[in-house]
Amino acid sequence: MMETYVLCNSEVAAPYYESFLNELYKTYSPDDPLIDQLVTIDFVGWFKIRVESELQNVEDDLLRSLYWGPKQLVKTWPCYFVNGFNFHTKDHNVGKSTMNCGVCVKSSSYRDTENDFYGMLEEIIELDYPLNDDLHVVLFKCRWVDPTRGMKVHPHYHLVDVNFKRVYRKDEPFILAQQAVQVYYTEYSSMKRDKIDWMVVCKTKARRVESHWTNVAYQIDEEVPVPEVNTNNQTYDLHDPDGLQFIIDLTSAMQHEVGTSRLDEDDEDEDDEDSFDDYETNEESDEQDNNSD
Repeated sequence: MMETYVLCNSEVAAPYYESFLNELYKTYSPDDPLIDQLVTIDFVGWFKIRVESELQNVEDDLLRSLYWGPKQLVKTWPCYFVNGFNFHTKDHNVGKSTMNCGVCVKSSSYRDTENDFYGMLEEIIELDYPLNDDLHVVLFKCRWVDPTRGMKVHPHYHLVDVNFKRVYRKDEPFILAQQAVQVYYTEYSSMKRDKIDWMVVCKTKARRVESHWTNVAYQIDEEVPVPEVNTNNQTYDLHDPDGLQFIIDLTSAMQHEVGTSRLDEDDEDEDDEDSFDDYETNEESDEQDNNSD
């Protein structure tokens, strides 16, 4: 089913898809629901048989890669950044403060909100093609709201309400990642009966401007030049030769400090000498008194 969706949305495979539908229209009416089932079941095999008959004349590398098909093993991711939006799968978004799993596929007219599809992102799948290592296709698997029973558009304000208990029964869960626009859903605070299970759709602003998704369905990666890193960076001297310079002479202050300390020592010595002289004088006086006795 994933490979079928890729082929049906490829520009190089578009002529083959139209030829296949024209063959079906010979037997079924365009409105017959069996058309979608037959596309899902038979188109990939029919495409490979048709391209194989023309393979010697096929020069398009992308068409050759699509003919060989993707690898059997696929990669899955919990999150993916595309179109300026950071998408998370529903399981990965559990416990996050913001909702990043809301997905919208816009109709051909931006004002035509009634033909938009709204869903929850369940899986992010990457297909790799063995014939070209640079060819990768990322698909979003979503649970879609039924656009008839599970969606309401306000006639004047064009506000959109969705109900995820009314899911789309058609077995078409996949979209190309480049087709996705991010939205988030908020519940009504009102407990009115007509608001139960309904949520309001709010648009999310893209983080940056990228190519419009209709222009790039999928593509072969191109080499992007890596910017050079200059390791010989010039160092800048913080000293300004023309700036002001302040020189503080601490010599006199240090001498004063030392001199003061020395004077204190001399004063202590003089005090000691005076005390010793007083002691000797008192001792002589005592001897004279004893002699007189």
